[in-house]
Amino acid sequence: MTSLDWSREGFTMDDARSMAVTEAFVRLYKQRLIYRNHRLVNWDCALRTAISDIEITPAHDPNDFEVGKRHNLAFINIFTDEGKINSNGGVDFGGMPRFAARAAVLAALKAKVLSEFSVGLYRGAQKNEMKLGICSRIMSDNDKKIEIIPHQYEQEWKRWLENIQDWCISRQLWWGHQVPAWYVILEDDQFKDVGSYNDHWVVGRNEQEALMEANKLFSGKKFEITQDPDVLDTWFSAGLFPLSVLGWPDVTPDFKAFYPTSLLETGHDIIFFWVARMVMLGMQLGGDVPFSKYLLQPVGDNLLFSNGIPECGADALRLALVSYTAQSDKINLDVLRVIGYRQWCNKLWNAIHFAMLKLGDGYVPPQKIDVKSMPPVCQWILSVLNNAVARTISSFESYKFSDATTVCLPQAEGSSRKESIMISEYPSVVEAWSNAKIENDMDIINGAVRKLRSLRPQSGKNERYPAFALCRGHDITDIMRSYEFEIVTLAAISSLKVLNENDMNPAGCAVDVVNENLSVYLQLQGTLDAEAEQEKKHDLLAQEMNSSGYKEKAPLSIEEEQMMRLNAYLEELTIIDEGEHDLERRIHEQNVVWRMDMAEWIPELARWRNSEGILGWSLLAARAKMRRQWRWRNEGH
Repeated sequence: MTSLDWSREGFTMDDARSMAVTEAFVRLYKQRLIYRNHRLVNWDCALRTAISDIEITPAHDPNDFEVGKRHNLAFINIFTDEGKINSNGGVDFGGMPRFAARAAVLAALKAKVLSEFSVGLYRGAQKNEMKLGICSRIMSDNDKKIEIIPHQYEQEWKRWLENIQDWCISRQLWWGHQVPAWYVILEDDQFKDVGSYNDHWVVGRNEQEALMEANKLFSGKKFEITQDPDVLDTWFSAGLFPLSVLGWPDVTPDFKAFYPTSLLETGHDIIFFWVARMVMLGMQLGGDVPFSKYLLQPVGDNLLFSNGIPECGADALRLALVSYTAQSDKINLDVLRVIGYRQWCNKLWNAIHFAMLKLGDGYVPPQKIDVKSMPPVCQWILSVLNNAVARTISSFESYKFSDATTVCLPQAEGSSRKESIMISEYPSVVEAWSNAKIENDMDIINGAVRKLRSLRPQSGKNERYPAFALCRGHDITDIMRSYEFEIVTLAAISSLKVLNENDMNPAGCAVDVVNENLSVYLQLQGTLDAEAEQEKKHDLLAQEMNSSGYKEKAPLSIEEEQMMRLNAYLEELTIIDEGEHDLERRIHEQNVVWRMDMAEWIPELARWRNSEGILGWSLLAARAKMRRQWRWRNEGH
């Protein structure tokens, strides 16, 4: 179990992080990895700052920019900071907003006639996609130093790295880390505006260091310096966080012990804005990648809940969000899922509260447990609990956190009680608790209990009925007899009689199939049609799985589970058919078969329905087809 160490809390604008930002800038500048030059940028005319990387002339289109450099063309800027045409754009268009100027230039080209024999300068127009460049200089991950989870993002990572440009790190904003660069204005300079000469810049950790650099560069000359008003891109300081949070640039004990770290977890939408910059800066300044694994989480859509979200509690919301991590793209939060986890949390609290009422306030769990001396049901509880621990640990280790939400865990055996669960030992697997045979037995018992409870009529939920278990094979027979008390209690039946395959099927019972070797019967005054019930379950599940959007929305694990249920229903229908054929053979051999057409039973069916509210009787569930026969044993009828 891990918890946050708040003593290491940091903020990218605090003193320690600010010092790291300045140090990183100075080092990268001296290594000639940071330079000042004319660059095409994506300029935001409202914010009046560069935000990433625009188009027309060599100074406005990336392709023309490269051509212009090759041919030493002048780079003429025709835009003001507000996105309007400046004096370089011509007297006819000066002061126009960029979009109005575009239409005006087009109209002027169409109207311009060179001579009476020409048709003008306009030759046509076509749309061209505008692409916003993302710039960075970063490593290639061919050496596999970083594992990206989920793995499908690795190809996207490679594609981006293969098509990158230099990163424009300056921004024209009023907040952020000011660029640690100073402009030197010489007394004899013809132009005094900041930036007039590109070779007048010096970089230093502070103003005093910048003055020293200026004296070296312009020895013997009179000058004054002024700091660049630009600030650094926020991702520059954020990219240094794995270093700065551990004390870099100082080689601290924390840095020695914890760098590089093991895992970064964040949203997939900033894989290049942040993650790639951390890798780049970590390798250059820290000597290694800052982490070995990068876990991408889905990002939630901005949903509006017209009726709000009911009070579900933080635990239910956390469970719901974690359960969505099986998706790798976006979370479409379903409020009903949050409500479902709230109900689950309530059940868990009620179960613990009930147990503590029985155990008392002074209860202390034993340090050691003698599993073999316990009843089989207790051994089963410990065994499935042990499996839950193993599955959860496996889910965490493979970063499948959604799978971990399906189980809940106890405190580790032998661990001492702590002030908080956050500092308690994490549960671990106890080999002595595992018991595959008992788990298999209880799976059969639980299946039988569920089937018996489902056979109870809605009108008689509080009434206990006698039940029968028809077993095929000695193993199943022994299991059912060993757990007779548990079945009677959990299924709320009056009695259980275990039959083997040589016994006759009990009459006047509703029947359902647990598996190929076990069927259960509930003695009612009428029965449900088991095959019709199974067909109904099959049809409902098939309809759900074939509904629009099911395959896109349902997690793979849920889809596989429902497919298994669908196949199970089909198998049970086959078993019911086999049971019917077997019954026909037995009845025929004993020569006690009465066959009657459905028409002969209509008066009796009507009487049973009126008196009992039940549709009818059958010895065994018959096929729900147009033609049906009713079979009765000759004893007492």
